[in-house]
Amino acid sequence: NEAHPQGLLLGRFRLSASSQPGAFQHEAGHFAAVKMQQPLLKLAAGYALTGTELDLVRLTAGQPALATRTAQALMSQQKWTLAVPLIGQALADQGLKANRLALRAEALGKLQQWETADADWEHAFSLQPKNETLRQRWLDSLSDGERWPQIAGYYSASLDDMEEGTASYAPRY
Repeated sequence: NEAHPQGLLLGRFRLSASSQPGAFQHEAGHFAAVKMQQPLLKLAAGYALTGTELDLVRLTAGQPALATRTAQALMSQQKWTLAVPLIGQALADQGLKANRLALRAEALGKLQQWETADADWEHAFSLQPKNETLRQRWLDSLSDGERWPQIAGYYSASLDDMEEGTASYAPRY
């Protein structure tokens, strides 16, 4: 603060003289939250700092678009654990949508919860079986999780379905 230049130094001294082991982590999180430009991330960070992340889910209840946008903002910060319940709330509020199922499956994949992620992907494909963008997101998710046998199985089945002498690739649905 320009009016009180010593205030910043006093805060740093108190932090460095603290006997509380988690003081540095808490203050680092606080400073990071204050600097955030996106209001949704700032709100989510505030809940995370106070340890009331589940209140964020309650706050977004009945507002699936807000829950989804907040979850996407959290995922951009690699906060997968916080994003999953928000997406679940959006799915509960507005019904199953392929893109939201895919979003939750991506977050679950980052958390290595493969069975639940696979169930979400399967359900998303049952809602939109010919959505190539969705299929590419699924393949990217498998690649990110280094799930090579599943990727190989998909491409092997796709190649088996190709007619003899066909030069182009047609995905299997």
